[in-house]
Amino acid sequence: MPKLPLKQRMPVLFLIDSLCQTNISRPDNDSNSYLAQTAANMLDILSLVCPSDAYRQIDESALTQHIEGATKVLRCWFTRRMFPQELIRDVAKAVHIVVEDVEQSPSRKRSPHESAPLPPRPKELKLEQESDVKQQPKNEKVVYIWILDDTLILLHSLLNGTFADRTGKDVSVGMELGERMDRCIHAFAQQHMFFSDLGNINHTNIDAIADFDDGLDLRNYDFKDGLNGTINSADDNRKLAYRYRIIKNLYQKVPLAQLLPHSEHEELSQNLRDIDQFCDGWLSSVQTLLRSFQQDKYAINCVLTSQPLVPTLAKCIVSELSPLIPVDCVFSSAKADRRSCFLKILNKFGSAVYYTLGNHREDEEASRSVGIPFLQLSRLEDLDCLKAKAQEIVEWRGVSKSFVQNDPRSPTWK
Repeated sequence: MPKLPLKQRMPVLFLIDSLCQTNISRPDNDSNSYLAQTAANMLDILSLVCPSDAYRQIDESALTQHIEGATKVLRCWFTRRMFPQELIRDVAKAVHIVVEDVEQSPSRKRSPHESAPLPPRPKELKLEQESDVKQQPKNEKVVYIWILDDTLILLHSLLNGTFADRTGKDVSVGMELGERMDRCIHAFAQQHMFFSDLGNINHTNIDAIADFDDGLDLRNYDFKDGLNGTINSADDNRKLAYRYRIIKNLYQKVPLAQLLPHSEHEELSQNLRDIDQFCDGWLSSVQTLLRSFQQDKYAINCVLTSQPLVPTLAKCIVSELSPLIPVDCVFSSAKADRRSCFLKILNKFGSAVYYTLGNHREDEEASRSVGIPFLQLSRLEDLDCLKAKAQEIVEWRGVSKSFVQNDPRSPTWK
């Protein structure tokens, strides 16, 4: 197979799949040996079918069909349990195939936001000079992908002491602030977002299983419905989809002050002020920057995190960032590799200008692997510079949107 042109490798994979299908129904030693060899070499086989430089060897249309063919084979092996499912997940991640597409039922129709695995090539917005900005179309959509962990919210670096070490501050104070915030997030997720029902369940995005929601009126629904942290059937997916609908509505419409008793809200607001002061105004500066982006009606704020989805949504609500980041623009790579999440974001928004904003090397590598420019944000000066450039684009376009100022969920802790 290595000597074959890339376009000729997919038929070989289909042949291997056909032989596996035949051998799985013949419980003899030869059949078991063939399946064992396929399992042992599965990663090598799929790496040849879906090499990392495939986009350089065939055009985008052919590459889309290529990825869909490999996904179809892995999905068949996964649903029929022909090989260990964890092995198939690991192989899919290794060759940058979206694991959720492998796990889904083959009869399930792909929802609109899950369209093609292969995204359009992202464009790059040049911000270095004013003349560069004015070369962009005035109605060009701009997608800002914020890395949540230690860029948008500094919780992890407070908990592990790295922020205090880097800035010369008291490590114990930073850790205590981080622990207080972590407890607030966990309690909120438990009380309002069905966290105890979810167990190890995670999806890349809140809309990932929207097709399983049959639209049932949930006002009198009994959520003691047997969902116990695992998904074993379409019925389990339906129960989970109900919970995701409630979470989505909570995130989009309900002010935090209405969800918490007055004393708890006051305590949380004080904790946010203390964290902002300890971090030299980082949280308030980030919120100001997110708001400046939202003044541009063509700009979109996204979040990407390595943490599970529901606690991340709780973190956004508790940190009062939910009015600034749409719920369906939050993506989790907890059970998917970073690159596949970037591909989902590209698929969701299509032709646009993209930026990733973060400060970790692995995020930069994943972002650049799909052609998205990466901007390092590690100092307040970086935020100020980016805010000035974003405002420049807004003023040049001569367009704005004012609904943010009227949002009832606007931050109250400042």
